[in-house]
Amino acid sequence: MKNFEPHLIDNWNNMDALVFASYVPDKNKMYIIQEMFDVYRQYFANCDIYVGINGDPCLEYIEYLDSLKDKLNITYSITPKELEINSDVSAYQTALKLLKESEKTYEYIWFGHTKGMVNNSSEWRIDFLNNFFKNRKEITNLLESTDAGTYSLYLAKYAGINKFKDVLEQYYTFKKPYFYTYLYLYTFYVIKGKYIHNFLNNCDPSFYNTNLISNGADIYMFERDIPHIAWRQGGYPLYKQWQPGVIFGGSYPESHYFKDVKKYYD
Repeated sequence: MKNFEPHLIDNWNNMDALVFASYVPDKNKMYIIQEMFDVYRQYFANCDIYVGINGDPCLEYIEYLDSLKDKLNITYSITPKELEINSDVSAYQTALKLLKESEKTYEYIWFGHTKGMVNNSSEWRIDFLNNFFKNRKEITNLLESTDAGTYSLYLAKYAGINKFKDVLEQYYTFKKPYFYTYLYLYTFYVIKGKYIHNFLNNCDPSFYNTNLISNGADIYMFERDIPHIAWRQGGYPLYKQWQPGVIFGGSYPESHYFKDVKKYYD
């Protein structure tokens, strides 16, 4: 195992939480875990890490997590079979339950998952490791200097529909509707802790112990819906790059975002 010096600025004591959704059934894919935790050990060594695990994890993964406990503050749990979904949704659900049960509060909560474990999308994992997680301090400073609630690398507006189905309303009553059809791509983002804690501490308990798809969600819930927890409480999204994309039948220029922000938050 590599030896790392934590990449922390002197006197920077900001302890965040990292919520990590994982699926590691094959020891031959352990390089993905090692690649990600190499970065977390350098840039998140002063954080609490909550790990949700889908499926039947390979023994090597559990042993690896246990081996890190003298280097990182890791808590993990395997998703119950009745809650498991064939996506990162249920692993994130498990990790958020661990966070809630810790009764700790954090300024910032980072979301990461094992992107590329079951498909050919490793380039996005590497992109976020290099340009998102390794820029933790710079992103934190940016969020601290604004009233924004979230940050990720890529923001898009979903084309072809006027609004998302409100799958969050059965768990928590927001004053605002969804922030139109905006979403972060690839399910890596950071959210100011106050918005997540408010939701986790006051939502219906069924959020933690119900199969979310059976309650109307789908496999894209954490990519599409969870950032709206902050947006609907007044914390607008920041991003590095606008993705006009062609998402289900259309695309939008970035000017739509600036108009929508003004209309939604005024």
